[in-house]
Amino acid sequence: MTNETNDNLNADMYVCLANLLSVASDIQNCFAALEGKRITLEEKMIKTYSNDLIVNIVDYVARSQMIIKSNAFDIEQSVQKELEQLVADMQPVFKELLKTIAYDWNFLEQYYEHDFFGRLANEHRFNERLGSMPLCVIAKTSVAD
Repeated sequence: MTNETNDNLNADMYVCLANLLSVASDIQNCFAALEGKRITLEEKMIKTYSNDLIVNIVDYVARSQMIIKSNAFDIEQSVQKELEQLVADMQPVFKELLKTIAYDWNFLEQYYEHDFFGRLANEHRFNERLGSMPLCVIAKTSVAD
């Protein structure tokens, strides 16, 4: 593999991890937008699920960074593609939630939260998908590789 190809792969991997962190930021923005609103049972469930997702995201990136800092790592392209797809699946879900929060709290409470949590837990399963995904970077067993 040429250095240019390797550099492109590294850049793609960094962008992928940054995009994953941006999902955590989007979730935090949702939490901030909900401050001051009466808390419903569904909101508590959404926040619990989403807090767990933030922890999983940060853990995934932290474990990846521990390997990256050694400068002796390989990129698992198939896993990276899977991670990119997961991020692409997550981004619109939390952007939609933020948009709905900004739209109308009554609509959010009466019609949206219950269905949203059901989709998070039963359809999207982001925590489970990220939790079962191997890291997109692996440590090289020897620097000569």
